[in-house]
Amino acid sequence: VGNATFAAIYIDEYYVGYPVSNVTVSNNLINNSVGRSLIVAHTTGSLIEYNTIDNSTENGVHLNLVNDSIVRFNDIKNVGEYSGATNESSIYVLDSVNVTFNDNNITRNDYGIFSLDSTNLSIFRNNMYNDSNIGIYVVDSGSLGGFVDIYENAINITNEGIYVSGSSYYNLTNNNISNIANGIIFNQGDGI
Repeated sequence: VGNATFAAIYIDEYYVGYPVSNVTVSNNLINNSVGRSLIVAHTTGSLIEYNTIDNSTENGVHLNLVNDSIVRFNDIKNVGEYSGATNESSIYVLDSVNVTFNDNNITRNDYGIFSLDSTNLSIFRNNMYNDSNIGIYVVDSGSLGGFVDIYENAINITNEGIYVSGSSYYNLTNNNISNIANGIIFNQGDGI
């Protein structure tokens, strides 16, 4: 899929007109997307795996209001600044619950995994290299009463490795963070 102007792949119950669940998006090559590459919104039980996303001006994978979903084994590179835009994420998650991100390779992007107002997240064994801003950014997740587990990620050559804010339910263990300005930033909240 190439040269999309809004989203190369767009899955949303409001778009199709009925509830969407148990969707698998797998083995796609998305290249030169002007806009978000892959959008999944208002769904339950989505599986996003084995996709290659290269040269997207906006988010590589964009999740909004998804529940009980997995994003794994994807290669995402050249998103945002490296493709002509700024402040974009390889994986962006908003207002979602019970989402797992594992074994993704994220290279040359503004942000690796960027999460706002989501809870019950597991972020593990992801490889992030040469990202220009922050490897993993999570804000306000635990204020919703859940947890965020961030472990066994490799983050190399970014401005900040892991940034967390607004929660007392963070578990950060066994992350390999190197060649960066700031390793882990904890801003506001009750503890890690």
